[in-house]
Amino acid sequence: MPKQNGQLTKRYLDWLFDTKLDLTLEEKFDKKLKPLHDEFDQLFKKLDWFTGRYEKLEKEQILQSEKVSELEERVETVEQKVGIVVQ
Repeated sequence: MPKQNGQLTKRYLDWLFDTKLDLTLEEKFDKKLKPLHDEFDQLFKKLDWFTGRYEKLEKEQILQSEKVSELEERVETVEQKVGIVVQ
């Protein structure tokens, strides 16, 4: 989009802002924000790992609680049959 008669026109300025300025600003923002984006990626990877570990531990805790409950019931049954009184 050339200038008309060596003068700046609104149409030329609009084209200039829409193409060159937008691209330049976008490139500068991308360049400035890339390190921050990379840090967030690392943070999210660590959070994903932590969440996975937490969910695994939570499932294990649920299974262990169920086992303890079953064992308590068995011990109470044996205590009743044998006549043991626990205080």
